[in-house]
Amino acid sequence: MTWATPDDLLLGDLTYAHLDPERYLSIAEDEMSASLGVMYPLPIPGPSGLSDHNAVALKIIQSRLASGRLLLALAAGGEDRELHAYGQHLVEAARGDLHRVGRDFELTDNEGVSLGKVAAHGSSQAAASVRPLPNSDSPFDIYEQRTHAGSDAWWMP
Repeated sequence: MTWATPDDLLLGDLTYAHLDPERYLSIAEDEMSASLGVMYPLPIPGPSGLSDHNAVALKIIQSRLASGRLLLALAAGGEDRELHAYGQHLVEAARGDLHRVGRDFELTDNEGVSLGKVAAHGSSQAAASVRPLPNSDSPFDIYEQRTHAGSDAWWMP
């Protein structure tokens, strides 16, 4: 679901007739879904299904990401270092903001209910809590038990 429109792109009066802004919005949407899909069930609702502040945040992120990618495409043919630097800045800012979604604030629907987070796969804490630990007095088993329990003193009986 797209949150931004071509009018939201941060391009000022640049001419980009040979580039399709919808394509860059779609690319940005895919990148955002790939990142958010790690934390939230997909598809993420559109603006009408999110709380106002979440919809605005995702709109800003998508417009920065799409604008940055489009500017990088415009700068690729020449040696316009300022245009390239601005495009790279927008992409990096959008990625940073996207990384903060779920860490600094939680996505909620338009009624304030959390979209629900996806369980973390592959985390060491999740793996340690699921793995059965042996009940044995062997030094190896004691080491395993204390290491997975978080004890630093693995050498103590």
